[in-house]
Amino acid sequence: TIRWVGQEEGYASDPVWNAVGRYDALSGVSTQINGRPDGEVWLPIEVDARLRKNWDYASKDGVHPDDEANPLKSLDDLMAMYYRSVGHGTNLLINHAPHPFGDIPEADMKRMKEFGDEIRRRFSHPLAEIRDQRGVCVEMELGGLKKVDHVVLMEEIAGGQRIRAYKVSGFDGKEWHLLSGGSAIGHKKIDFFAEKAVSRIHVEILRSEGEPL
Repeated sequence: TIRWVGQEEGYASDPVWNAVGRYDALSGVSTQINGRPDGEVWLPIEVDARLRKNWDYASKDGVHPDDEANPLKSLDDLMAMYYRSVGHGTNLLINHAPHPFGDIPEADMKRMKEFGDEIRRRFSHPLAEIRDQRGVCVEMELGGLKKVDHVVLMEEIAGGQRIRAYKVSGFDGKEWHLLSGGSAIGHKKIDFFAEKAVSRIHVEILRSEGEPL
């Protein structure tokens, strides 16, 4: 029902296509490289990664983590993984290695709490939001000039992955500026760019198979 991205570093390359050819799906060993926009089988990608440098639990005394031999990834490292996995439309699976007594080290839990808090801080309160749109053009009013550095796009994947190319522009009151663009969107695409003060966001679907949803 899912396929491995192809490495264990916590990222998927852009673009991500959720479908693969029938024979690639039957092989049981297809990875991201086998993704095709016109594939016959829906087989989304899971990105597996480590919270620490290594997969396993390393300790000096059997109780406390050996942070020198197996250090925790920083919050910046985890956010970079988030942007390049969830932000590319995939599922992120992060490994937690319990120590021999069966529980997760306190420092590991604290780092994951910091990770969740930072995701919520960045993405829980959008300046504006618009849903259930169809067609090749979507425009969103921001209610005056607002500083924007992220745009999150999502397709209705119950209808498949239809979009093949898009661009995002912002209006500053005088002219339109290109903010971002790409090909695949799928479940979620997080575009980030240099901060720009704009009052309107315009998404144009440049190419699609069927009506964009």
